Amino acid sequence: MISINGIIEPSNSFDWLSDSGFRYGYGCFETMRFHQGGIPLFDAHQDRLTHSLSCLHIDYAPDGLYDRIIALSNAIDLPNIAACKVYVSGGAIT
Repeated sequence: MISINGIIEPSNSFDWLSDSGFRYGYGCFETMRFHQGGIPLFDAHQDRLTHSLSCLHIDYAPDGLYDRIIALSNAIDLPNIAACKVYVSGGAIT
């Protein structure tokens, strides 16, 4: 399962190879520790992701990111300790 723009879908519903942002590295990711239903230091992770994306001139509004991560963790029944990786693609490169 993955969350695409807040919508939880099967992981095969996104064509990773067709998204030039993923194919050519035009985007960022942030790895966070998921622990007992939450993400320690979430604000620092969110700030770093937002700053990195702004350096690449990728518009990104992190509003609701925490809630989307929690919703996805509930949908896949994530264990109490796990790694969560958030990918943000710059989208199609023209």
